[in-house]
Amino acid sequence: MPAPRKYPLELRERAIRMAVDARQNPTTRDGAIARVADQLGINRETLRNWVTQAEVVAYCRGRYCVLSYDAVRLLHAHGRRASLLEEGILEWRSEGLPIAA
Repeated sequence: MPAPRKYPLELRERAIRMAVDARQNPTTRDGAIARVADQLGINRETLRNWVTQAEVVAYCRGRYCVLSYDAVRLLHAHGRRASLLEEGILEWRSEGLPIAA
């Protein structure tokens, strides 16, 4: 039997989204993990691990857009879990899956 989770899944998902969003903005990038972890009462190293382990699903709009393919290759090269979105973003949203820009 696996050990019980210290943090609820909803908190984990919210913390990952907040940290990713904060790291995308150049004005809030520095110290984003620490700030979000402190704000939510999560251990900083725990949040850092969650963000590193989170799967990235890349999507690029348009028939000839290859940026998502490049992004997945780059993420894999850095040891990150990444995949391409096979269908469109509308299908993704209709499934209720998370979206972060």
